[in-house]
Amino acid sequence: MAGIFKTNDIRGVYGETITKEIAYKIGYLFGRKLGTNKKIVLAGDSRLSTPELKTAISNGVKDSGNIIYDMGLGPTPMVYFNSATEEDIIAGIMITASHNPIPDNGIKICDSHGASFHYNNLYKQLEEECTDPLNTITIIPGGEIIDGTHFKENYITYLKNEFKFKNNLKIIVEHGNGVSGMFSDIVEYLGIEVTSLRKEPNGNFPTLLPDPTKAKTFDLIKEKFTKDREIYHIGIAFDGDGDRIGFITIDNEILSPDKVGMIFSKNICQNQQQPKILIDVKISAATKEYIEKHGGVVELTKVGHSWVHEKLININAALAIELSGHYYFNDRYYGFDDGLYAGLRMLEILDNFISNNESFTDHIINLPSYFSTPEFRKSMPADKQQKILKDLEIFVENTNGVLLNIDGIRGEYSDGWFIARMSGTESALSYRVEGKNNENRDKLLKSLEDIISKYAI
Repeated sequence: MAGIFKTNDIRGVYGETITKEIAYKIGYLFGRKLGTNKKIVLAGDSRLSTPELKTAISNGVKDSGNIIYDMGLGPTPMVYFNSATEEDIIAGIMITASHNPIPDNGIKICDSHGASFHYNNLYKQLEEECTDPLNTITIIPGGEIIDGTHFKENYITYLKNEFKFKNNLKIIVEHGNGVSGMFSDIVEYLGIEVTSLRKEPNGNFPTLLPDPTKAKTFDLIKEKFTKDREIYHIGIAFDGDGDRIGFITIDNEILSPDKVGMIFSKNICQNQQQPKILIDVKISAATKEYIEKHGGVVELTKVGHSWVHEKLININAALAIELSGHYYFNDRYYGFDDGLYAGLRMLEILDNFISNNESFTDHIINLPSYFSTPEFRKSMPADKQQKILKDLEIFVENTNGVLLNIDGIRGEYSDGWFIARMSGTESALSYRVEGKNNENRDKLLKSLEDIISKYAI
């Protein structure tokens, strides 16, 4: 069981570190915390081990004396949505390992606001209770496992009713054999012409593990745009469980979340006075400046969907943006990260550009940008990562930078900034550097990597 209780979820190798027995125990212990006769929704991704884990955790919840509604296959935000909108539903459980390797699987749990639990407010307790030999299981009568497909329909119907399009949009969507296929059905219902790629769920992921932060996820869309650019308006790609999304223009530019955040933020700023907008510590300074220029009030947040959503609720932000492709709309929506909803909001913005005879492509070209690296990751033990972060803190102090320790170490300078932090999903140091020009960026990157290289052996 070692190591499966992560910062934002529970995740491991199925059959080794995460098993049916552990899933049963987690379901039981979580249900016991809730009391009895409480109602919980459940869904799962397309991984081959998901049905067995769903059965195990369902039985655990049932044996704790609670009622679980199994919605079947579907995206993570469908669980969040029903937890947040259905008065009788007190929590939600999703079986998924997102973009992790094929042998992996995991568990995400959310509360009655659709807000994900994290290590500090749930998973640490579950870890301690699961490993306590004195913690016995006593079956409590009254629990049930019930078909919950009507809750899936609630989510689909809501998205269909929330959006209307005035123009004949044509899009390509890469589902990557995950569980976001309903998005294509929804937009088709709304009158959009959609070319769906790898729409059918397939836990073998025969061609790719869907991840909108990886360029290869967009390869097939690029091929189609190169061949038939003039007949499309935009391309969209989802991750395996539908809580993250990426966009690509017909000119084959994969839009960084920095730019996507600008587009969403400007749209919200046009309809709200001084909306609060959260950006994670890895997002470009250009995004922060752009949002503030258009009237938004920006706050930085640590990385991780459970932390971001928690802060969004606490400060009542209208939107939150993560570099990993999570977008949290608290403007006209419920505040959790939902890739399908974010996709529809982007199509709505595109539709408005067309109706106003404005060029969406020109708008994107004119978005400001600095010179950023990708997010780098170096695998290493936690003790080495901690030593690097301490050295980087000293480096910032010695170079007269502004130190932020919201999440890891962020050093800010007049000509750029860097962030280095311990990954919440793997044993790796994550870092990114940005400069006002290439020279600034490369100089700062070299300083960073010189420090990292002392330990990354």
